[in-house]
Amino acid sequence: MSILCTLGLAVCLNYKGEKLTLDETHAIGDGCILVEDAPINSFAINQDMINSGKPYGRGYFEMDWLESVGLKFSWKPQNWNSKTQNLSVLSRYRYNEIRRACEEFNRISLEPKNWK
Repeated sequence: MSILCTLGLAVCLNYKGEKLTLDETHAIGDGCILVEDAPINSFAINQDMINSGKPYGRGYFEMDWLESVGLKFSWKPQNWNSKTQNLSVLSRYRYNEIRRACEEFNRISLEPKNWK
C-alpha cells in the first residue's frame, strides 16, 4: 500500500481492505500472467531442497513474489498435514489457488467502483 493512496493523492484499487496503486495492480496482473504456465510440480518445496541449496521452483517463486506485491491467497489447504500428505497434493492446491486468486483479482480490478 502506498502513502499516495492513504493521502488520496492517487487513484487506487480497493482490494480486500488494502489500497493498491496502479503500479502495484499492474505488477500483480503481470505476475498472474507469468505464473499461468508454471509447471504444477514447481509450486512446492521441501526441507531437503532448502538444505541442499536448490533453487525454488518457478511456481513457488512467483507465488512468493505475488504475495509480496499484494495478491491475497492461501499457501496451504485447511487441515493440511505435511506428515500425512505429499508434496504433489500441495503443489496441485497452490497451482489452483494462485489461478483462483488471480482471476478474483482481475474481476475486482475491472470493476470501476473499486477504484477511488
